[in-house]
Amino acid sequence: MSRSNDAPRVSVIVCTYNRANSLKDTLDALAKQEVRDGCSMELVVVDNHSTDETRHVVMAAAQASRWPIRYLFEGRLGKSHALNHGVLEAQAPWLLFTDDDVIPEPSWAQALYDAGSAYHADCVGGRILPLWSKQPPAWLEGQQRLMESLALLDGGPEPVMDG
Repeated sequence: MSRSNDAPRVSVIVCTYNRANSLKDTLDALAKQEVRDGCSMELVVVDNHSTDETRHVVMAAAQASRWPIRYLFEGRLGKSHALNHGVLEAQAPWLLFTDDDVIPEPSWAQALYDAGSAYHADCVGGRILPLWSKQPPAWLEGQQRLMESLALLDGGPEPVMDG
């Protein structure tokens, strides 16, 4: 797994607002992404006018990350403003999006890149499983529609084509 000096093939865009603590864990996980030779990454963090320690967390992560991290400030509140800013500034042809409270597996970026390439897809997604801090309520078990509305997605390990 080497870091290419060429332009990045993948830009990971993370929009954040006053979630420095969870953002730190997300950036730590993203720094551990493993991609094959020939694929490189950049991390683009868009601070959507945070008033906490977000900037400090991003700068500290940039010092320790194996991937370049760029900090962008978006003064207009709203995730759509932050996302659009990140997309405009991304330097790679492949854009990956994740939230500031997510812990992606080390193979996450490569798996999405591979799926998009293999299926010539315009958009790909994957499992989103919760890190429960305590046992979820029993009534939530088996409530697929409710789980999806909470952005907890688990379609299993096999590819699913939609559209």
